[in-house]
Amino acid sequence: MILGSNGEAVHMDQSERVLLVSSIRKALDNEGIKIPLIVGCGQQSKRQTLRTIKEAKEAGGDFALVLPPSYWPTAMTKANVTKYFKEVADESEMPILVYNFPLVANGVMVDSDQLIELAGHENVVGCKLTCGVSLPFRLVTFPWSSSLSHHLCVFLPVPVPLETLGSLHDLR
Repeated sequence: MILGSNGEAVHMDQSERVLLVSSIRKALDNEGIKIPLIVGCGQQSKRQTLRTIKEAKEAGGDFALVLPPSYWPTAMTKANVTKYFKEVADESEMPILVYNFPLVANGVMVDSDQLIELAGHENVVGCKLTCGVSLPFRLVTFPWSSSLSHHLCVFLPVPVPLETLGSLHDLR
């Protein structure tokens, strides 16, 4: 995963981001390392997010990690955030992962119900939960593993609490 929330993405312009993705892809290919690149592509608008996804794909990215827009958090209702992700997924040239990190998204949080709804979209292939909340997200693991035609990948920063609840096996 590159261009996530560790700071590199917000301190680079778009041409530097593209150069980073293409350089990493080239280095991996030169070494014969076959791993997918997950690239942080979330921006404050659908149009800019889709442009960033397109450029990341052209540079060698395989999956787009997308934060919700958050400039005006009071406008980011559950319905608006869900609509945003669906529209991005509809038009994205790469499969997307929903990135739920309220700390860097002005408090905007994608909850379990939204994730379950987004899981039904064929171009939403996963999520990264960096929200610090594990109990409500236990609900998310069950529908994906039993009722959908595709399975989502869930990245958690701390898997231990979920494992103690008995749901980590549902994610594998």
